Amino acid sequence: MGQEVKWNLVQLKGSWYAREVGGKRQTISLRTKDEAQAQLNMRLELGQEVLPEENVKHLELGKAHLNL
Repeated sequence: MGQEVKWNLVQLKGSWYAREVGGKRQTISLRTKDEAQAQLNMRLELGQEVLPEENVKHLELGKAHLNL
């Protein structure tokens, strides 16, 4: 499979963007000037939602079970 894409949060001309580390170095606009909102948008748009702690435990158990 392919390598997992990593993103950095960067500010350019007052607006926040998600920038790919390595690879094609794509830049995605997060459409905000607020850093906290940009972090939330980055998680939601790039599939990195914050899960409650209990859900994280269940997700890890499920992954471990499938890898057996």
